[in-house]
Amino acid sequence: MAYTDVCNGGSWSWCSLSCPCRYCVPAHFVDSDIDLLAAMPRMLDCTVVFPSPQNKVMSDMTISAVMRRIQESEEKAGRPGFLDSRSRRRAVPHGLRSSFRDWIAERTDYPRDMAEISLAHTVGNEVERAYRRSDMLDRRREMMGEWASFVLGRATGG
Repeated sequence: MAYTDVCNGGSWSWCSLSCPCRYCVPAHFVDSDIDLLAAMPRMLDCTVVFPSPQNKVMSDMTISAVMRRIQESEEKAGRPGFLDSRSRRRAVPHGLRSSFRDWIAERTDYPRDMAEISLAHTVGNEVERAYRRSDMLDRRREMMGEWASFVLGRATGG
């Protein structure tokens, strides 16, 4: 669950989708991520994975603007759109990350620390971080695969 600035600045140079073993793509990617990237059109002379219309890095406000336009379209059509279940306010990009965290806590048995690391949060105090040598990559890959299945409606839990 990357921050938007990580996605927005993503470059094709950090992933090689032509590797038959898919070993060269970032290790935390799951098959659905790789399939999505492989299906994406590439703009001529553009190294950015998710480019702006000018073939440059998108603004960090792009996803917010898209979500706002979707919400306005829903409301114009007489539908409630996408609202936070507690506050009833319009959905925002950070809420997507929050949904992931809630899913981990409520529907899976994955450790809290693994969820926090997946969200790029700092976990533990300085001493704990000095002793934590693992990035839990294999387990995180499994977890992200389950999250992808959940989001795509293929699974109900972990």
